Amino acid sequence: MYPDIIALPRPVSHRPPMPRADRAKIFSPFSAVKGYDDAVENNARERISKPDHSPEVQERINQRLTALQRGEQVEVSCFLANPGPDGSGGMADGVCRRIRGRVTKLDVPFQTLRVGDMGIPFADILSITKLPADGFSEASL
Repeated sequence: MYPDIIALPRPVSHRPPMPRADRAKIFSPFSAVKGYDDAVENNARERISKPDHSPEVQERINQRLTALQRGEQVEVSCFLANPGPDGSGGMADGVCRRIRGRVTKLDVPFQTLRVGDMGIPFADILSITKLPADGFSEASL
């Protein structure tokens, strides 16, 4: 195929070799469009309609809310309103998200649970799990 060059020796560069750390930068990913990765990640999330709680589920959530103390570690599954395309040409209500952190405030008059710096309306809570002080529940191990 290349009979004139197949037998030639490999070319030798006269430049000093590039350090491995600098070579790795050449192949690192970059974002040509600002915010594109966030948009792709947002579209990849499974969008759901806001679930309606049965009275039994709502009672269970209310019992767990009343048992919470400020400073406890919790994991809260909640509904986050986020209108947008649902992948089937329609509009979905939002996404389901799990939030882990310390209870910083339980605001009964405003019906809001604050975990870290995020406020979660009581109506959007799907489940609450108390975590031990180290932040890991036995079920998550």
